[in-house]
Amino acid sequence: MKVYRTYCSIQLSSRLIVAVTLQRTACVLFPHKVRLGCSPQNAGLIIVTIVLAVFGINIIILVMSDVNGYKGFKCSPST
Repeated sequence: MKVYRTYCSIQLSSRLIVAVTLQRTACVLFPHKVRLGCSPQNAGLIIVTIVLAVFGINIIILVMSDVNGYKGFKCSPST
């Protein structure tokens, strides 16, 4: 579960930054049309969609860790 949360948080942060950047780019390139697509309701829908997509894409990590007994990487000195 820890590995799943790690992968999800890494991907989620980068995808949300991309979404914010695209919204700001649209505001600069199309200042008069931005009211049509950029609303608080649309922003919430986009955020929920991104979160569900990231959790759905990474669900395979939970399946693999359950089947294979994967416990994650361990950093320890070898003797």
